[in-house]
Amino acid sequence: MTLDRLFDKFGRSVRVTSVDESWQGDLYRAFIQPLRYKNKMYLEDKRVPLGIGDMSYYLYLGPASFDLTTVDEDEYMLKSGNEKFFITRAEKLYFSDSVCYIWAVIKRFKEEELC
Repeated sequence: MTLDRLFDKFGRSVRVTSVDESWQGDLYRAFIQPLRYKNKMYLEDKRVPLGIGDMSYYLYLGPASFDLTTVDEDEYMLKSGNEKFFITRAEKLYFSDSVCYIWAVIKRFKEEELC
Protein backbone atom coordinates (compact mmCIF):
# COMPACT_ATOMS: atom_id res chain seq x y z
CA MET A 1 0.00 0.00 0.00
CA THR A 2 1.48 3.37 -0.97
CA LEU A 3 1.62 6.30 1.43
CA ASP A 4 -0.86 8.26 -0.70
CA ARG A 5 -3.37 5.44 -0.31
CA LEU A 6 -2.81 5.47 3.47
CA PHE A 7 -3.37 9.24 3.57
CA ASP A 8 -6.56 8.83 1.53
CA LYS A 9 -7.89 6.02 3.70
CA PHE A 10 -6.91 7.16 7.20
CA GLY A 11 -6.01 10.87 7.00
CA ARG A 12 -7.98 13.96 7.95
CA SER A 13 -9.40 16.30 5.32
CA VAL A 14 -7.18 19.40 5.05
CA ARG A 15 -6.61 22.28 2.68
CA VAL A 16 -4.16 25.14 2.36
CA THR A 17 -5.87 28.54 2.54
CA SER A 18 -4.74 32.15 2.66
CA VAL A 19 -4.66 33.56 6.19
CA ASP A 20 -7.57 35.87 5.36
CA GLU A 21 -9.36 32.85 3.80
CA SER A 22 -9.94 34.69 0.53
CA TRP A 23 -8.24 31.79 -1.33
CA GLN A 24 -8.63 28.05 -0.72
CA GLY A 25 -6.64 25.22 -2.23
CA ASP A 26 -7.93 21.77 -3.08
CA LEU A 27 -9.15 19.49 -0.31
CA TYR A 28 -6.87 16.49 0.39
CA ARG A 29 -6.10 14.11 3.22
CA ALA A 30 -3.13 14.03 5.62
CA PHE A 31 -2.25 12.93 9.14
CA ILE A 32 -2.36 15.58 11.90
CA GLN A 33 -1.53 14.45 15.42
CA PRO A 34 -0.43 16.21 18.63
CA LEU A 35 3.35 16.53 18.78
CA ARG A 36 4.73 14.33 21.55
CA TYR A 37 7.73 14.91 23.78
CA LYS A 38 10.93 13.83 22.04
CA ASN A 39 14.63 14.42 22.53
CA LYS A 40 14.07 16.63 25.58
CA MET A 41 12.49 19.33 23.42
CA TYR A 42 9.66 21.35 24.94
CA LEU A 43 7.64 23.78 22.83
CA GLU A 44 5.50 26.00 25.07
CA ASP A 45 4.83 22.92 27.19
CA LYS A 46 2.87 22.50 30.38
CA ARG A 47 2.51 19.73 32.91
CA VAL A 48 -0.53 17.51 32.50
CA PRO A 49 -1.54 14.45 34.57
CA LEU A 50 0.32 12.09 32.22
CA GLY A 51 3.53 14.14 32.12
CA ILE A 52 4.72 16.91 29.81
CA GLY A 53 2.39 17.92 27.03
CA ASP A 54 2.38 20.68 24.49
CA MET A 55 -1.12 21.77 23.75
CA SER A 56 -0.66 23.61 20.46
CA TYR A 57 1.98 21.96 18.24
CA TYR A 58 1.09 19.13 15.89
CA LEU A 59 2.90 16.73 13.59
CA TYR A 60 1.75 16.80 9.97
CA LEU A 61 2.44 14.02 7.47
CA GLY A 62 1.02 14.56 4.02
CA PRO A 63 1.34 13.62 0.37
CA ALA A 64 4.27 14.90 -1.66
CA SER A 65 1.82 16.39 -4.17
CA PHE A 66 0.90 19.10 -1.61
CA ASP A 67 4.33 20.61 -0.97
CA LEU A 68 4.17 22.69 2.22
CA THR A 69 7.88 23.53 1.93
CA THR A 70 6.98 26.18 -0.67
CA VAL A 71 4.14 27.74 1.37
CA ASP A 72 4.78 31.20 2.87
CA GLU A 73 3.86 30.76 6.53
CA ASP A 74 2.89 34.44 6.90
CA GLU A 75 0.36 34.26 4.05
CA TYR A 76 -1.03 30.72 4.20
CA MET A 77 -2.33 28.25 6.77
CA LEU A 78 -3.78 24.76 6.95
CA LYS A 79 -7.42 24.21 7.73
CA SER A 80 -8.95 20.93 8.92
CA GLY A 81 -12.59 21.07 9.93
CA ASN A 82 -12.90 24.01 12.33
CA GLU A 83 -9.21 23.96 13.26
CA LYS A 84 -6.61 26.26 11.72
CA PHE A 85 -2.85 25.75 11.82
CA PHE A 86 0.24 27.86 11.11
CA ILE A 87 2.96 25.97 9.24
CA THR A 88 6.07 26.48 11.38
CA ARG A 89 8.45 24.11 9.60
CA ALA A 90 8.12 21.73 6.66
CA GLU A 91 10.52 19.32 4.97
CA LYS A 92 10.47 16.85 2.11
CA LEU A 93 11.25 13.22 2.98
CA TYR A 94 12.89 11.22 0.20
CA PHE A 95 12.97 7.59 -0.78
CA SER A 96 15.84 7.25 -3.21
CA ASP A 97 15.53 10.33 -5.47
CA SER A 98 11.77 10.79 -5.12
CA VAL A 99 9.87 12.81 -2.52
CA CYS A 100 7.92 10.25 -0.50
CA TYR A 101 5.91 12.59 1.74
CA ILE A 102 5.94 16.00 3.45
CA TRP A 103 6.72 16.27 7.16
CA ALA A 104 5.82 19.45 9.07
CA VAL A 105 5.39 20.94 12.50
CA ILE A 106 2.21 22.99 12.60
CA LYS A 107 0.76 25.14 15.36
CA ARG A 108 -2.94 25.41 16.10
CA PHE A 109 -4.09 28.97 16.60
CA LYS A 110 -7.05 31.01 17.69
CA GLU A 111 -8.59 33.90 15.78
CA GLU A 112 -7.10 36.52 18.11
CA GLU A 113 -3.58 35.43 17.04
CA LEU A 114 -4.31 36.71 13.52
CA CYS A 115 -4.46 40.33 14.68
